[in-house]
Amino acid sequence: MGVVKSLPWILLGTVIGVGIALVPPRVGAQERAGQEQNLISHPTISLGNGANGFFVGDPRTHACWLAVSGHTGTITALAPAPPEACK
Repeated sequence: MGVVKSLPWILLGTVIGVGIALVPPRVGAQERAGQEQNLISHPTISLGNGANGFFVGDPRTHACWLAVSGHTGTITALAPAPPEACK
């Protein structure tokens, strides 16, 4: 009897879950994904052991990050930096 009483709630939850899953993704996220990213890399500083540090700035949002690249050239660390560091 308890299963029969909870069956409408189970069906309602299933319908809501399927409805949410079928909602199309936001269009804004798709538009941003297609845009070209214009990041500016500022002069590199040698940190020793083959590592280099440099600031990466986004002129559109004025965000700035401190990046550290290893001896292979891949970025191994990334941290937020004050916007003044990218000027």
